[in-house]
Amino acid sequence: MKSSSNSQGNAPGLGTRNSSTFFSIAPLILMLGVSFWPHSKIVMSNSPSVPAAKGVIHASHDSNKNTKLEMSVHYLAEPGALTPSAASYVVWLQPDNDSAQNKGELKIGKDRSGDLTIVTPLRRFAIFVTPEPSAQATSPTGEHVLSANVSQ
Repeated sequence: MKSSSNSQGNAPGLGTRNSSTFFSIAPLILMLGVSFWPHSKIVMSNSPSVPAAKGVIHASHDSNKNTKLEMSVHYLAEPGALTPSAASYVVWLQPDNDSAQNKGELKIGKDRSGDLTIVTPLRRFAIFVTPEPSAQATSPTGEHVLSANVSQ
């Protein structure tokens, strides 16, 4: 009678060939799991002109499969204290090969912190914050003080 275990003493079906197959697809399984994780944390890059500034975005999808961004910033000077002075910080989304879209004013409190939530149908885009003379700016004119790329 032929034994159902292999020559290495492994249980049936767990020979070296099957083990190597598992280890070759394990990175793919891990990558797919991370790609569809419901929330991701994105750390924003700061400009050398604001070395203490920190920005974090928590990205997820809402019930309509839109991208939901919850931005939180710290250690960012009030826009009126900048040189040149600005009236507000504006958050911009810019899809590849398209113009930037004003997504709202990022209000900074006396503690130099601020939060903003944005919902967009976009999946891949750059997000950045600029000081502007008006919260209703139609195109960015100020320096990108915080920035990141989002891919949901």
